[in-house]
Amino acid sequence: MFRAYNCVDTKTNGKIIGHFGSVYFTKIKICILFLGGKIMDIFCKIINNEISSYTIYEDDIVKVFLDINPSHTGHTLIVPKHHYQDLFDIDECTLNHILKIAREVSILLKKKLNYDGISLCENNGLCQEVKHFHLHLIPKYREEEKISIEEVYNKLIN
Repeated sequence: MFRAYNCVDTKTNGKIIGHFGSVYFTKIKICILFLGGKIMDIFCKIINNEISSYTIYEDDIVKVFLDINPSHTGHTLIVPKHHYQDLFDIDECTLNHILKIAREVSILLKKKLNYDGISLCENNGLCQEVKHFHLHLIPKYREEEKISIEEVYNKLIN
């Protein structure tokens, strides 16, 4: 079985810049694991519980967790468990399920965090940092209370 971590810096247009075993460097944007011919990105590792996350919802199709580098309090990601690269790769049934969950999670975020508006964002191609389809739910506030990700998580699950 071949096992290697190839780290790719998105600023070099996907050029592999190093082979580092299991070490992850913060200046490197994307790490891809090749294991038995299967590509695993950071979201695949979160889905497989190889990397911990602040998961607020999970079913057979998606995992929903807080972004560890939130642009706003409550910034959440909805990620399909099956690896789809982007909007052009994902099937319609999964996409519809993601939107259904987005509405349900948005209601939860409103109830628990009382945002004033919410943006749904999905990137493709050059602007897609992790090459695994994911939908951002980004709450917006007139006056934002900056709290830690742990505090946000506790508010959402209690």
